[in-house]
Amino acid sequence: MALELIAHGAESKLYRDGSKLIKHRIKKSYRIKRLDERLRKYRNKREVKALRKAYNLIKVPKVLEVNDYKIIMDFIDGEVLRDVISDLSNEEFNSVCKKIGLYVKALHSKGLIHGDLTTSNMMLRGSELFFIDFGLSEVSSKVEAKAVDLHVLKEALNSKHYDIAERAWRIIRNAYGIIEVLKRLKVVESRGRKKLKI
Repeated sequence: MALELIAHGAESKLYRDGSKLIKHRIKKSYRIKRLDERLRKYRNKREVKALRKAYNLIKVPKVLEVNDYKIIMDFIDGEVLRDVISDLSNEEFNSVCKKIGLYVKALHSKGLIHGDLTTSNMMLRGSELFFIDFGLSEVSSKVEAKAVDLHVLKEALNSKHYDIAERAWRIIRNAYGIIEVLKRLKVVESRGRKKLKI
């Protein structure tokens, strides 16, 4: 079976090979060759580390094989949450939003910051929810980093799903429930509002 290109982002290309997904970090011709190689290797290593850590906490693709610039993992044959969240039944919607809150809580409790929490980086396979794309992840125990992670999620909901964002956020926030991070989130949001006024 030939490799099927399914996505082409700024940093990588994603290929499907049957039941496997291959994430290939691509060369950047504008970068110095040695710097480019070092950056690609570092980012690959960081993402693999995050995926393996997350795999023991929540549902993520399982890493099968790694080399300097490629990650081979399980292909999640499902639907991107961004495309289906508005069509879910009330019960499904509540369940998915609760899982999002619990998943983020599980990651944050172990000092893992996703870095790009959007419904584009979440997938549904039946009733199973998966978090994908840990390319911007980091390890941090800082409350600020966790609050910014949540802020990205809340902003993504407001911009992509404004009609259901408030309802979704309420369920996510209640399931997440780490009070000190939610308090810091208010500080992060107030900084954003001050910038808008300038």
